[in-house]
Amino acid sequence: MKTLTRTSTDFILQWILNILTLRKRKIKDWKMDMDQWIKAMDLSEMRNYLQSISVLCESLVQIALQTFEESRVHDILVCCIYLFMNTSIRSLVVPECLKMDQLHRGYILRLVQNSYSLKKIDFQCYNSTFYMSEEEVQILQNVLKTNTELVLVRLPSVANLELVQTLLTNCPKLTVLILCGSKQINDEAACIIAGTHEYYTKGPLRKCIKTKSITKRNLQLLDVSNTSISLNGRFVLQSIEKCTVVF
Repeated sequence: MKTLTRTSTDFILQWILNILTLRKRKIKDWKMDMDQWIKAMDLSEMRNYLQSISVLCESLVQIALQTFEESRVHDILVCCIYLFMNTSIRSLVVPECLKMDQLHRGYILRLVQNSYSLKKIDFQCYNSTFYMSEEEVQILQNVLKTNTELVLVRLPSVANLELVQTLLTNCPKLTVLILCGSKQINDEAACIIAGTHEYYTKGPLRKCIKTKSITKRNLQLLDVSNTSISLNGRFVLQSIEKCTVVF
């Protein structure tokens, strides 16, 4: 038997889907630019209404992610994320169905970088992915800089030294970090995570520098399985207090 909340969210989502489908049919020219697409769909009034029932928005996001997985409705999915993203959202999954869809994935990341309120984010869209454009890397860095309340981050396959440093610098409350499958996570990354080194970037210069004192981490679970960390790096990570490390 459905709960009242689930019944309400299903009704709202179906109502929104009907409106979006009708508006999509009226658009004669295909919009390759996502900002133009959102503007053509005329979503501002609907978005303002949904802000007034923000308590349901996180549930609506989760249901939309499950409902619009097929590539033919990714444009509808993006519209839903645009409508529902607000300061009430605490947890977000960027779904695996967007792994081969850089256009819609990139737009969702741009929305997330203006969120500020997320506590948990799972980038399933990077499962088994080994390449990101420089623009997407920059957007991802902005996501990690602005969402300073993050306590759980899953960033598989694409994590690198700069992203790890950005995350650890800006998210002091982080307790769960999952970097599985990221081949650029090596012994230098292990030192950064353990707080013995920091990764500096200035123009083309990239350098990992030892800190004067060890930076305390609040990590309780770290997953670095299937990365490039050697036995030396594993030894360094085991020095993090009260942290379970998965190799």
